[in-house]
Amino acid sequence: NHLTLGEMGGGASKEEKLDGTAVTGKWHKRIEMPPGAIGEQMARGPYPGKKFLGFTPRLLQELNAVKGTTSLYLEFEKVIADECGGNSLSGWKSSKIHEVVSRYQGRFNEKGLLVTYSMVKWYVHHGQSGHMEYRYWLTFSETALAATAGLVKVNEYDPEMNYEKMDEDEAKLYGSDDPFVVVGTPVDGKFASFDPTGRWVADMETATGDIKKWIRKVEYTCTKNGSVYESKTTYTLSMMCLGVKGTSKATMQPIPNEPSAFMIITSEGEYAKAVINSPDSISHNDMSGNSSVTFTRSDAGPSK
Repeated sequence: NHLTLGEMGGGASKEEKLDGTAVTGKWHKRIEMPPGAIGEQMARGPYPGKKFLGFTPRLLQELNAVKGTTSLYLEFEKVIADECGGNSLSGWKSSKIHEVVSRYQGRFNEKGLLVTYSMVKWYVHHGQSGHMEYRYWLTFSETALAATAGLVKVNEYDPEMNYEKMDEDEAKLYGSDDPFVVVGTPVDGKFASFDPTGRWVADMETATGDIKKWIRKVEYTCTKNGSVYESKTTYTLSMMCLGVKGTSKATMQPIPNEPSAFMIITSEGEYAKAVINSPDSISHNDMSGNSSVTFTRSDAGPSK
């Protein structure tokens, strides 16, 4: 096996999830837990209950031991797995998880803990079709610290919200026939449009992290297919990987409220954020913040 561009990851790291110091949220963004809070990323997909019951963040194990809530926690998680879709092909039912959290909240509060359930979803476009992505997590906070620190309950599940409908950001992105990437960059105080199409070559002198370690050279060509921007990347791995060459395909989507950046989503389901430096320069950063590289436009306009 060898490393591919799609394996460079994003969101919270494995170690952060194991400790409970961070989770992965919407658009694969890393959500760091504030002091006094521990995040438990929940398994997803069909029949998630077994994996869910088999994982407890290290810091949460320690907190349960200190608070005397280990038995309560195990009971609570077993009920979630049994009643909320843990043994179902369709996976978690958020409304039921919210009910269980509400049912057990008083017992956790008596021990000085506050429990919240969070869920996020977003649509990933593949050109002619797409799919929904979901992330779920529980947050366990010490009540005393939560009160003094004013902890924000990030993406806490709202039973009044219709999660089957597009949210405001999604409606803005997918509710019209506008191109999926509508971005720009300030030029001389004005907001100039940006065209992502064409051939882009990485300046490896700017590479950091895994890209610097594993990749010798990389470039991609972006084309517009209907209202969707698609790219094909070719890369050559370092001599440590015997100079193996590979390809990767991706689509590009805007990031709500960030007009000078867009998301790159590979066919392997990995995410990177592209920040526009100028009309002919883009910096690509993986969502974990562990690696980046700057690409420059190699031709004057869109590729033919």
